[in-house]
Amino acid sequence: MIKTQRNQWQRTIRFMLAAYAVAGTPSLAFAQHNDDHESLLDLSLEELMNMEVTSASKTAQKLSQTAAAVFVITHDDIRRSGATSIPEALRMAPGIEVARIDSNKWAVTARGFNRRFANKLLVLMDGRTLYTPLFSGVFWEFQDTALEDIDRIEIIRGPGATLWGANAVNGIINIITKKSQDTHGGLASIVAGTEDRGLATLRYGGSLGEHADYRVFTKATDRGTQKNSSGADAHDDWRNERVGMRVDAQTTPRDTITLQGEAFDGTMGETLTYPTTTTPYSQTVNQDNTVSSYYGLSKWSRKLAENSQLNMQVYVDHAERENPSIFGHDERDIYDFDFSHVYHLSTQQEVVWGAGKRWTQDFVSGGLTITPSRIETSSQLFNVFAQDSITINDRGATLTVGTKFESGSDVSSSLQPNVRLALPLDTKQTVWSAISKAERTPSRAEQSFRINSQTLPPGSANNATAWPVLVTLNGNSAVEGEDMIAYELGYRMSYSADWSLDVATYFNRYHDLRTFERSTSYCAATGLAPPCVDGDYILQLRNMANKAHGYSRGIELNSDWRVQRNWFLRATYTYTDIHITVNDDSTDTLAKAFEGRSPTNRVALMSSFDFAHHTELDLWVLYVDDLPADSIPSYTSANARFAWWPQKSLEIALIGQNLFDPQHKEFAADVINTTATEVERSVSAKATWHF
Repeated sequence: MIKTQRNQWQRTIRFMLAAYAVAGTPSLAFAQHNDDHESLLDLSLEELMNMEVTSASKTAQKLSQTAAAVFVITHDDIRRSGATSIPEALRMAPGIEVARIDSNKWAVTARGFNRRFANKLLVLMDGRTLYTPLFSGVFWEFQDTALEDIDRIEIIRGPGATLWGANAVNGIINIITKKSQDTHGGLASIVAGTEDRGLATLRYGGSLGEHADYRVFTKATDRGTQKNSSGADAHDDWRNERVGMRVDAQTTPRDTITLQGEAFDGTMGETLTYPTTTTPYSQTVNQDNTVSSYYGLSKWSRKLAENSQLNMQVYVDHAERENPSIFGHDERDIYDFDFSHVYHLSTQQEVVWGAGKRWTQDFVSGGLTITPSRIETSSQLFNVFAQDSITINDRGATLTVGTKFESGSDVSSSLQPNVRLALPLDTKQTVWSAISKAERTPSRAEQSFRINSQTLPPGSANNATAWPVLVTLNGNSAVEGEDMIAYELGYRMSYSADWSLDVATYFNRYHDLRTFERSTSYCAATGLAPPCVDGDYILQLRNMANKAHGYSRGIELNSDWRVQRNWFLRATYTYTDIHITVNDDSTDTLAKAFEGRSPTNRVALMSSFDFAHHTELDLWVLYVDDLPADSIPSYTSANARFAWWPQKSLEIALIGQNLFDPQHKEFAADVINTTATEVERSVSAKATWHF
């Protein structure tokens, strides 16, 4: 394993920040039981529509009055879905595409452009950005926190760059964990089944004096392998262990502090095919990737006055991955500082402004698939933003205008403005609209990686020469960011206490989309044009550029219906249409594939029913359209969960997933040729004990 040489001061800062975030971890102490079970059926539809969300404006705001396409997955939604991972829980949201690649990898995006390395979706957990600068996406296999600790997941479909910055292009996912005062007492949870061979969570929380609360937890995950299309073992098992803590303290009547941190270590298997320059011109290997990560986060809020609040946040995030066939040894550190100030100029006007800075350092040694032009890099990103929300009439119509300025060492300066209008028609109906600009910054891979894509055998359909041709995708330090302007229109209605409807439509116009342009081909040994010497091969370069544009449009619907007091139904529908056009001078053949990598139609039906004698039945049917770009057919899956509470502190559940067919494929690899496996039918049992 190749290790980068670190300066001592960098190691010291990283250690001090992490230690600060975990310094409040107390010893376990006796605490009174605080049952955190709250059924979805205990909430009225009016309460659901008036739920406060913070991701759309960085301040608390009623969902029904938000001028954005917002969907909230509650803690009870996650519990009753039977999901055992965050990506699986995200399938409940309209406009969010989730496709499983293998047992430990997912492709997740909002409003199209899906792939494993999806780069137009910003994901946060408690305000901490989860994306990796390696490719501006998310390693979902790293995000395996205890689901029992998640309070809600706020999902904003559409741009959020004005407040959250670059890469919040097609949407934002903000995972918000529970405050420690809401998790007093103990919790033990275990899942065992045909796919989830063993998932165990142990949590304990209590008070630290009169003004502080804490929790600590540990989680172990052991997921089994799935099968590939030929029925063989895919070697994609997933094992990891994780520990974490959180402390919330009211240090003065005006000041609150949150300290939290997690650390994990694991092994994730995969089957990978990479190109070679000798017959048979590719090699398939089974490999185990070792991964580890930790973070420490600190938040401070001060109420300056009745109409003013100051917020500050700092975190450090460290991650390592050993993956010899792809990246080699990958190691990165992120240091992030964020400041915001909320100020009410009057009862009709609220201003939010702030600034932030992020420092990133990473090391990539390179593997059999990827070769970096620079092994070590460092970068900085600075931002400042302001947003003003004004109530413009006595019905509560709200106009919101704002912009964010960003500048960094590896990116051009940019402004990302938005204008939003929420117009209540009456007490039950609201119409909203928005125009926004967002930008996706180039990733480390796009600027400095060479990726061996495929080898064309001599004499094949795409290679008439006598030598094999190795096709490489090459980063370009001059590549620019991708721009998008979004036009959105939405409607919300709470027709009665028993039925609600939420509709969002959008039209997104994209500019400077990424392409790979065919460049020089030459003999690897001599650097000259063919013919080559015996035993040599031809390098065909495809260099990164910004020579595509296009648009996407879609409709997203969500409807909730309380049929009876003990029966709740939810239906969602998503329509997505993407069109990509390459410039006349482009030689790219990959960009248009995004037109067929997102399902045109997606429908979900969910039913939650509470029986007498403390039993629950949940059914979830999901239809996903075909993906023509990868020849993946449509599929319909059904999940079922039956739960019994023999006593208030104990829940026992039986869960069946993908019950309609033995197995189905959901996605295919693109740049990195990881073998996509079949998602299999599975059954599991779960026991949760509060003590």
